[in-house]
Amino acid sequence: MESSENARPGVSYWTRQLSRFAGFISMFFIFMFILHLYVFLHLSYMFKIPHNFWFWLFLVLISLMFIFTMIFGYTYGNLASRAFSIIGGFWLGFVLIMLFILMLYDGARFFIDIDPYIAGQYILIITAILTAYGSINAQVARVREVKIRAGNLPPEKNLRIAHISDIHLGPVHGTGFLKRLVAKTNALKPDVVLITGDLADGASKYTEESFAPLNDLNAPAFFTIGNHDIYAGLDWILELVGKTKVQILRNEAVELKNIQIIGIDYGWGKGYVGSTLKPILIDRKKFSILLSHMPGGLEDANKAGVNLVLSGHTHGGQFIPIVIVAKLLWRYNKGLYKQNGTYLYTSQGIGTWGPPIRLGTNSEIALIRVVGGR
Repeated sequence: MESSENARPGVSYWTRQLSRFAGFISMFFIFMFILHLYVFLHLSYMFKIPHNFWFWLFLVLISLMFIFTMIFGYTYGNLASRAFSIIGGFWLGFVLIMLFILMLYDGARFFIDIDPYIAGQYILIITAILTAYGSINAQVARVREVKIRAGNLPPEKNLRIAHISDIHLGPVHGTGFLKRLVAKTNALKPDVVLITGDLADGASKYTEESFAPLNDLNAPAFFTIGNHDIYAGLDWILELVGKTKVQILRNEAVELKNIQIIGIDYGWGKGYVGSTLKPILIDRKKFSILLSHMPGGLEDANKAGVNLVLSGHTHGGQFIPIVIVAKLLWRYNKGLYKQNGTYLYTSQGIGTWGPPIRLGTNSEIALIRVVGGR
């Protein structure tokens, strides 16, 4: 008789999973509908578009567009689904940017008398320009140099860390993108390459060739998982990455040239970092680096004796107006933070998710230079 631990999930389990999925899709559709309603009610007023049956049908269908492309992309992962994912992503970015501009327009109308038709023309043009600029900006990988000091490293000891996060290899960022990223990383001549999650995106069919460029990294490389690696099918992603030179760290610590590197799985919630680090032996005499996809737990990392925490996940908000929301949601949104001698660096990420647009943020590789001595 099969034990309950090894038994396959029953009908009730899948019913609950389907119910949760349906609930998420319903809530997401309501959000998308309200977003499009705000934008298209403004456009209909500006350009005198009647609110007839076709207007409302179009509004419902366009609100479903990103949801459809997301599900289609995650289900099939072929060329057609990739194209749909990119189109859906661009459209969502376009609408969100227009939302921000329309909100500014609504505020300006209290003080300035603006002709609606002329305002509508300028808003469409400005939104198109910003979307085009954001899409180009998202393809440019910038190197951001950060310098920190480590008291538990000898004064003559310097460490060059290439920190990469949120590659989102998938519909937008393919193997060619990964090859260019590896070449740019090698040019920095790092002592170690640290990848803090979301290597995969989830909307592609991955093979060994997908991650093969990682074998061209010149320095030792370590990886810890992010939420999108889970969405993509964690067992399969770990198997493929495990066939490269990149070492996967899952709630464990390793040593590299007298430096301790710790990687923990994706997780969240108050106390998650502290409870996950508790069983891991951290040598306070050695410089230690924690890889954690979700930024947070700086105080707990400091108590555990960690010197540097590297994270990602937020994308810095990726583009306006989400940049503003991200600052409100995330205490450690982007950049460098310090707590009693422990540093935390949150990368803006190198790839994108959803809209392949960056407006108000940059795609980055962080070159963290650790200088020994006090």
